[in-house]
Amino acid sequence: MSFQINSMERRKSEFLKIGEIFPGTKWQVTKFEQKLRKNPKTGEDDDRSELTLTNLQTSETAVLVLGARVDATVGTPRKAN
Repeated sequence: MSFQINSMERRKSEFLKIGEIFPGTKWQVTKFEQKLRKNPKTGEDDDRSELTLTNLQTSETAVLVLGARVDATVGTPRKAN
């Protein structure tokens, strides 16, 4: 399974598999968890799946949540626009 990752600094998307390293960085794709949450307004399931990246130098992790922005330099999620 490949995962699409869009970087704020790059114009093109990267399609990576578990174990692959994001080009030009020390971040490796290490885990995927499918997560569905019930939306109280619609009653439908919202996809909030998580992709975990691990910094190979520091072992720090950044969890990318579908639809949310993450500053992977510190691993802090920010709300998507």
